Amino acid sequence: MMKNYLLLIIVLFTGQSFASSFDEAFDLSAKGFEKQANKIAGYFNSDIGHDMDYQRQELMLLTSILSEVEEQFKDNPVFWFVKGVHAKNMASFNKQSGNEAKVIHWMDVKTKNYLKAMMLDKENKPHLSAASYAVMKSGLPLPHKQRAVEMELNLGGNGENDSYYWYLHWSNINELQKQNMFKEADEALLRMKQELALSDQADTFSGLVKTVDEELAALKKAAQSKSIKKVQKKSPPVRKHQAFTEEQAEEKYYQYLVLVGIVMAVIIVLLLLFEFKRRKNK
Repeated sequence: MMKNYLLLIIVLFTGQSFASSFDEAFDLSAKGFEKQANKIAGYFNSDIGHDMDYQRQELMLLTSILSEVEEQFKDNPVFWFVKGVHAKNMASFNKQSGNEAKVIHWMDVKTKNYLKAMMLDKENKPHLSAASYAVMKSGLPLPHKQRAVEMELNLGGNGENDSYYWYLHWSNINELQKQNMFKEADEALLRMKQELALSDQADTFSGLVKTVDEELAALKKAAQSKSIKKVQKKSPPVRKHQAFTEEQAEEKYYQYLVLVGIVMAVIIVLLLLFEFKRRKNK
């Protein structure tokens, strides 16, 4: 009897711990699809001990259930984030199975689901968290990655220490630089400086600000130099006549020979006709 009670306590404890895994991992509430979200978070955040066949069955079941409730939660940003995390889990599983084609497929699905979640988050609740943006930013196309970094920054960052937040600023500026959005990068750097000045860590991270400042200035200079070279290398306006090349000269030479040959042939024919007529008149 004691053994049964002990087993019941263990099951209840682990079940409660597992039930809160999605909330704890991403600081989000998956109301209406909590069970699926918790299972997906469990796969995402730990090495599952089940054998491959069991994992396949459970992951495919989750895929099926999410598809069934999609219409119900189609405007819910958190739901699409969960679908994105599940797609990432599917890609990881297929990577273990050696199915590269499926890996590519599921990574593409992951990106589409994350972008859908980010789009819906602009207007719809429940809104996404800094932790969810921290997860999504990796692997997104450049403009969307920058927006994910910026949103994580706006939500206070997802790091466990202060340094992460300031390096997140740097990451945001860096993503803007990659797109040659130097005006926006300047504004992001100014924001970083202003926030740092109001904090008690200005001295600690002054070196980081200096590095970011120098990098931005060097990249802007390089971009301007590249732009000037492009202008200088522009082709001159096309004229009605073209430069006379050796190939053209050779072509013209043969044309002249043909023309001269034709003229000479005409002259010879005329001379023969004239001579024939002259002899006939004798």
